[in-house]
Amino acid sequence: MASHSPGFPSMEFHPMSPHLSQALTTPSRPNVIHSILRGSFIFGALLSAGGLISAALAAHLPAHFFVPAVPPSLPDGRHMLATAAGMAQWQGAALCLLALVASRLRPLPALCALIGMGGGALMFCGTVTLRAFALPCVPLLAPVGGMGLILSWILLGFAFPGRKQWLDSQNAQEQKKL
Repeated sequence: MASHSPGFPSMEFHPMSPHLSQALTTPSRPNVIHSILRGSFIFGALLSAGGLISAALAAHLPAHFFVPAVPPSLPDGRHMLATAAGMAQWQGAALCLLALVASRLRPLPALCALIGMGGGALMFCGTVTLRAFALPCVPLLAPVGGMGLILSWILLGFAFPGRKQWLDSQNAQEQKKL
């Protein structure tokens, strides 16, 4: 049995908690939620790994690989890649953590935040990375992805269960221990 601090939810992984599975699955697709959570965790890990690779490239590639800063007051490709790398690392870690604790949250906002965070990070980081190397891209995807990330974080704030729901889940856990 996992012990946890009073007042904090335990960090046990329950990919198919009752309220998630009842709210979002059908009899013909009992593993949909588990697949979404697993896919989000894998995507988050790959996103963080890609961010680490991008940070290494930004630190070690010669300057001629990157787009120059025109005008000089704007960031050059090296700085754009470093920005995308940092964003990918943090958002990837957040996706992994969110996939692990999603069963403790309200289902609809948590899943929308997962999908929005993954899509937003891909659009923002992908576009900024392509622009750092002067490769063809759709420039408007970066701000759209950034707005998606912001909205996902706001949505995540609404995903925490209400006090009564949270206390009920804590009481149920205490009953299991007895």
